Amino acid sequence: MLVWNIRGASRRDSLRYLKKLCFDNKVKLLILLEPMSAECQLEVVRRYLNFDFSALYIGGKIWVFWSGLLRLSCVEYAEQMLHAHVSFGSGASFWVSAIYAKCTRVGRRPLWEAMESVAASISHNQPWVAAGDFNVVASAAEREGGAPANVRNIEEFNASMFKCGLSTIDFDGSRFTWTNGSVWQRLDRALGNRRWSDAYPLSRVSHMARGRSDHSPLLIRCAGYRTASSCFRFLNVWRGHPQFREIVSDAWSTEVSGMGMVRFYNKLKAVRDALKQWNRVVFGNVSSKVTEAEQELKQKEAEYDQ
Repeated sequence: MLVWNIRGASRRDSLRYLKKLCFDNKVKLLILLEPMSAECQLEVVRRYLNFDFSALYIGGKIWVFWSGLLRLSCVEYAEQMLHAHVSFGSGASFWVSAIYAKCTRVGRRPLWEAMESVAASISHNQPWVAAGDFNVVASAAEREGGAPANVRNIEEFNASMFKCGLSTIDFDGSRFTWTNGSVWQRLDRALGNRRWSDAYPLSRVSHMARGRSDHSPLLIRCAGYRTASSCFRFLNVWRGHPQFREIVSDAWSTEVSGMGMVRFYNKLKAVRDALKQWNRVVFGNVSSKVTEAEQELKQKEAEYDQ
């Protein structure tokens, strides 16, 4: 699941980054807060990101995209919160609340009340996660720069989350999720109830690189990921290289064992192996370089935030 407060969700650069985040992390549920895009762009974004379904809520302030592997039933509980039930074909299910809080303490009070109402309505044996932009820090340590964090804001937020039975899900990445260049704060977070912790003990939130947004995307993993074996990917940049045809031709001409489809498969395997080796020598493994660049960007943002 990915939750992100992003303005201009339909911008080309934002879409490219979103598509990569969703593809690389096998995201099945995407929630965008404050997309600041025309409602007619919702379908365009859905098709580009390859999701099966999409919907918008709270006057277009929250966009939701999900895979056909999920069933989603949404209820608008408050102006600043979208509450939904997520179920899987296996029978497993949980509740998720997407939070888009207002900037003032008084403005956020209806949200705290709505969340406390949700907490009272959810059965003790149902997992619940609340994630998004809460627009408040939970401690003075979650803010640097500018004036000190407002103590009353912190107290009201923590008191309400205690009433809801919600606690912070562990995270990795930068300790701040928002900045304007002079102030850094952890405004975005994911909180789970006791049943969520029991059902998904390996849950973790990753604060991804902000890109052009002032907020970090929240990647929420509900369980431990198994390392997937690497797959072969054809890179279009190869075709423009003068050695490409020669590499393919030589590999295809290699003698292989088998007959019929077995022989054909072994021929393809020979071409694949030759291209992978050639790619490492000539291009230095483009995929690895992209991953390294992303990690460097994330590290630079973390250093900038300190």
